[in-house]
Amino acid sequence: LPTPLIVLKTFYTQIQLAGVQEAAFSTAYRVYISSGIALVLGIAIGTLDYFSETFSDLINSLFYPTQFISEAVLTLVAITIIGLSPAIIYIITVIAILPDIFVVVQEGLKDIDGKILELGEIYSESSLRTYRHLVLPQLIPYILSGFLRAHATAWEIVATVEIFLIAGGLGQLSQNYYQLLNLPKLFSVVLVILSLGLLSDRAFRIIKKRIDRRYLEDEHQDQRII
Repeated sequence: LPTPLIVLKTFYTQIQLAGVQEAAFSTAYRVYISSGIALVLGIAIGTLDYFSETFSDLINSLFYPTQFISEAVLTLVAITIIGLSPAIIYIITVIAILPDIFVVVQEGLKDIDGKILELGEIYSESSLRTYRHLVLPQLIPYILSGFLRAHATAWEIVATVEIFLIAGGLGQLSQNYYQLLNLPKLFSVVLVILSLGLLSDRAFRIIKKRIDRRYLEDEHQDQRII
């Protein structure tokens, strides 16, 4: 096995290569697009209880069981049905991370003060306006918490599915180095994935912290006291 120093030197060399940079961009692009789609769908599914509990239970029964199926199995099933399509990466990633968002949003919906919703329904002309002005703003901390978990998981899933589909990106690059038994480059690519994932996660956590200060009065007061 290569020493950590050799891996770091290889990592420094690799990140300057155009091929590695293009692979990193492809993987990151797929992660962000998949996470964005999952965020929109997760909010919609998570807040279905506000409109229809029956329909919400039906959707839950369809998506939640995917948490117990590995992305490798989901990929093979998708390939069998769809074929070797790049769209599979987005489909599998969204399906796998969707529960991370809508389950948290559903819990947040339960914590909303019922009296506030009653007042909104009384003084509002439609439930959609109440949903937009009262429900969604109070769910933002929950939505961001679910998104952080989903986004972190997406990095792992996208890289894994790229290996199966041979679809480029850091996943395929790591597979190529594995087949060549080039361990320094293999570990350096893994380090690239880890670094990008951590930096991206950190950026979103900073955003979440700032939004939490706005929506959570207790935390905002604590910050002012400090």
